[in-house]
Amino acid sequence: MASAPSTNVRRVVSSLASREVIAALSLIAAMVITAQLLGRSEVVFPEFAALCVGVLVYEIPRWRTSVWQIAVFPIAAAWIGIGLVATGLPEPVTWPVALAIAVVGLRLGNCHLGPTISAIGLPVLLRTSSVVYPLSVTVFCALLALVFLVGYADHLRGAHGPMLTHPAISASVAYWITIGGIALVANACGLQWFVVPPVAVACFGITQTGSPYGRRLGVMLAAAVIGGSIVHVLVGNIFIDVAIVSVAVIAVSQWYSMPLPPASALAVLPVLVPDGELTIFAVTSSIGCIVCMTAMWWGAPQIASAIARFVPAEHSSAELVGSVGPLSRRRRRTPRA
Repeated sequence: MASAPSTNVRRVVSSLASREVIAALSLIAAMVITAQLLGRSEVVFPEFAALCVGVLVYEIPRWRTSVWQIAVFPIAAAWIGIGLVATGLPEPVTWPVALAIAVVGLRLGNCHLGPTISAIGLPVLLRTSSVVYPLSVTVFCALLALVFLVGYADHLRGAHGPMLTHPAISASVAYWITIGGIALVANACGLQWFVVPPVAVACFGITQTGSPYGRRLGVMLAAAVIGGSIVHVLVGNIFIDVAIVSVAVIAVSQWYSMPLPPASALAVLPVLVPDGELTIFAVTSSIGCIVCMTAMWWGAPQIASAIARFVPAEHSSAELVGSVGPLSRRRRRTPRA
């Protein structure tokens, strides 16, 4: 038992030196260097960090077997996102609308890429309609897909771990009501950083997998603190900022055996936050993360259960959402016939 910490340290250090981590960090670095050379912060797409570690490091099954979707869904979402901002919709309404478009698009396209939500949500959060952002998403998502196809083609038919399944319709609706509702209220109250895209992506993941609430929330909060703190100390040097926070979050995720790509995006996001708002961002986004993930854990199953009663073909939806929430404890005590 006494050797457990040292064993964890060796495991984390070994993983950080792996080919996959180096490849992911190299791609993230390419994005940041491009932003510095062009002098355009819009080039930085935080969820690209999530895509890189999710595909290359954490080996998320559906992301790897349908890698072509990386070159389609986030790119389309990014263009739609700047389009929504250009329409001039009221700020409190734009985020829920963007969230609805992303959720419907993912279901219709049979896609599990949660970062698509962040791709459409980032321009809404930052209120930017600059075409530099979707152009950056287009270039780097296509680059990631190409790198994986060329360097990891042997994994396309042998992804590790169980395949993800789509949540029932009622679970998706419950997610939209929960996160969209919180975003609507938060933005109406002027809390810009309360529901940030990486948190929305992490909450979307709750509808897909039964990963532990405590560890998932802990890794996300650690990412918010790491990102906000390091960017605050090393403000102005986004290359060093992104390099340090990316390595730190991967290390934390590996230490707790909790592969959570949105945490990498959340840690990178502070490089896009104005200097004077870094403290507000760290505090507000952390509180928002707690509220959103707790609401998804405790409230969404109740909402999905209520919706399922009105959709005959969806009676099993409450069980699917409940499998990651408190309802699951009661259901598991009653064995099926």
